[in-house]
Amino acid sequence: MCPAAGTLTAYDHVDEGGTRTVDDADPGAFDALVLPGGVVNGDVVRADAGAGAFVRACSDAGEPVAATCHAPWVLVEADVVRGRRPTSWPSLQTDLRNAGAAVRRRAGPPPGR
Repeated sequence: MCPAAGTLTAYDHVDEGGTRTVDDADPGAFDALVLPGGVVNGDVVRADAGAGAFVRACSDAGEPVAATCHAPWVLVEADVVRGRRPTSWPSLQTDLRNAGAAVRRRAGPPPGR
């Protein structure tokens, strides 16, 4: 899904799939959330209030959330990293710490999980 209608073409294998905006999506209809990486993706998506609300709703519902590369910026903007222990691309670690996260240097489940 994307912030604005008509800006994304989704595919179901090799067939063109449907598109929808975050404003039209129901966070409860998803089992998990994967935020794609890339500097531009993270920067554009974090500026969209609807995307932030969607991310907050998924996080509040306890759904697994994965964010690659620069996508953790979206998590910071959605205010869902406070008290969490994410891993991160090195240039985002300060942003995550400033948002209340305890950044880990290695991937894997946090201690005790």
